[in-house]
Amino acid sequence: MQTGETPPNGSTESLEESLIPEDELQSHLLDLYFEWEQPWLQVVNEKLFRESMRCGGRYFSPLLLNCILAVGSRYCDRIEVRSDPNDSNTAGKIFLDRAERLIQHDLRWPKITTIQSLAIMGMAYIAMGSDAAGWLHQGMANRLALDMGFNMDPSVLSGAVALPPIEIELRRQIYWALYCHDKLSASYTGRVCTLLDSQGVVNKPFPLCASDVYLPSANGNRQLRAASQRDVVQLHRAMIDLCRIFEKVLLTFWSPKPLLQPQQRCSFFESCVLELKTWYYDLPPELKVDRQSGPSRFPHTYTLCMVYHTVCILLCVPFLSNNSATQDVGNPPDPQTQQNRSHKEWGPACKQKVMTICSNSARGMCIVAQKYRQTFGSFKLSPMTATHCILSAASIIIDRWCVDPTVKTGTGNQSLRGPSPQAAVGLCLQVLRELSTSWNIAKRIGRNLEKLYCKRLNCDIDHMPPAPSLECNSLCTIPYQPEDGDLYPGPMAPTESFQGLPDPKDLHVENTILPTALPDINWFDVPTASDTQHDNNDVIGLGAASNPDELFINNLGFAFSANSLPSDYNMFDTLNQMYLEDIW
Repeated sequence: MQTGETPPNGSTESLEESLIPEDELQSHLLDLYFEWEQPWLQVVNEKLFRESMRCGGRYFSPLLLNCILAVGSRYCDRIEVRSDPNDSNTAGKIFLDRAERLIQHDLRWPKITTIQSLAIMGMAYIAMGSDAAGWLHQGMANRLALDMGFNMDPSVLSGAVALPPIEIELRRQIYWALYCHDKLSASYTGRVCTLLDSQGVVNKPFPLCASDVYLPSANGNRQLRAASQRDVVQLHRAMIDLCRIFEKVLLTFWSPKPLLQPQQRCSFFESCVLELKTWYYDLPPELKVDRQSGPSRFPHTYTLCMVYHTVCILLCVPFLSNNSATQDVGNPPDPQTQQNRSHKEWGPACKQKVMTICSNSARGMCIVAQKYRQTFGSFKLSPMTATHCILSAASIIIDRWCVDPTVKTGTGNQSLRGPSPQAAVGLCLQVLRELSTSWNIAKRIGRNLEKLYCKRLNCDIDHMPPAPSLECNSLCTIPYQPEDGDLYPGPMAPTESFQGLPDPKDLHVENTILPTALPDINWFDVPTASDTQHDNNDVIGLGAASNPDELFINNLGFAFSANSLPSDYNMFDTLNQMYLEDIW
């Protein structure tokens, strides 16, 4: 690899020339990036980038190249891409350091490649465990995009500014990629969305503008990629529609100030359920996990489905807290509060819908994860988004099922029983292990989940559930069943066809793997001063919540550090003592 120091005269051109790796390695890393990362974070048009790299066009820059190489290195096992050959987490660091030197020049006169570079740098930092730096660079990309008018569709500027059609489509692609990444990052970091749907009027990318050709795979041997460029655009459009729903869920239930009155929340929940169901059934065939020809070979369709289940879980979690049920002990509510709670939001019918959808989504997440492992062998090349998707399901399984005394293991007719929650936890931990080579955050999330599992079940680390084999077509090796067998009529296995969300009007007790009565668990435990530096309610003045709005916020339990911003948003030892949004 060609390396060099900054020239004494500060020549940017000389610096850029000294930072280019050997052609073979560079080509391999570019292929890895565009096959595995680009379909998920579509801030770069591969055709434009490669053409500009060959002829010195405006859609290429040494800064953008180094950013792409940094993230491409996360998918590569070669030690040349590591600053420390013995540490896989240093993969791409040498390119990221170079990009940091180059970005200072670009920020003086920002252009399209500057926005693209900042977005990719943010992903590289998060991959290495520097969450705060990643969030910062992503925010810079978002702000620059707004400043440069990316939130206005280029077609409205055609009269004043002459833009070629290919750049019009590129600007749309970049804007929506930043928009989707903002929602995924917000759910992971626990931060509020910063790039809102209301801020932009931009058409979605147009599939017919993309080629229907299948490009060569990074695997070599004349293999082709699993998806055409047109399929990748279809994936982008589907993600945009899903993230629009996701934004409403995050702003309504997961922001510091809830947007709805208590009596409006159940109707909002049902409207979101209907939107999610419609979104799922409207997916084009090429984005379905299961096709008539067999399991999809397009890996990012599995991640898309996992995000769908994550949205469903985050929609349900605020309704699952038991705090509101225990708040009245020794302190009867006032008449107005009682009237609000008598609304159907707090009724058993609505709660049963929530329980059913949440359990089906956690089940669906495990189904998709096992199918991904069976199809591709491992999650090693999966986008980083899979980490917090798996976390959302694993947290529900551990806190809701593993500790429930009404859930018991046993033997007998397995066709009448579901999988053990321990087996599902084993799968989730195995997925995180497979992700941990490329994405350091997966290793930390896995350790925290192991601690949470051991604490909840009062066991030691040596008794963690084993991971299912790739050949295993069922998540359960030890079946379980609620005490009342009538509540659980059938099995839960990854070979079942996934039917998407049920219609809110058709939800019943059947098809749920949660018992009727939720165990008495404080889902969002309030930590004591001796346990952690975060005292959720006292910090934000919610220690004596009395009205329904305050109760709803209090149940969600916000946590943050007022003194400094940690570089690692997953540095905390006990997940159960935090607002789950802070670890997502």
